[in-house]
Amino acid sequence: MILEQLPEVQKWSPAMKLQLASELWDEALAHQEDIPVTLAQRTEIERCMAEFEKEPSKVTTWDAVKARILAGRGRE
Repeated sequence: MILEQLPEVQKWSPAMKLQLASELWDEALAHQEDIPVTLAQRTEIERCMAEFEKEPSKVTTWDAVKARILAGRGRE
């Protein structure tokens, strides 16, 4: 696991780890043409997009999910 190779990151708060994950995701998306996608993955993406286009109100944004996660961390 990559995290085991980064002992300093293991000491970070959950909020900082979530922020890092978000930034890594954004960086990966900026170079998505370099990310191989299998036929099964492409099929699932297309299925999800069709579902979203059919009923966009049923979708939760990443910002909403992240806020909910971070709010839950404060209750521990």
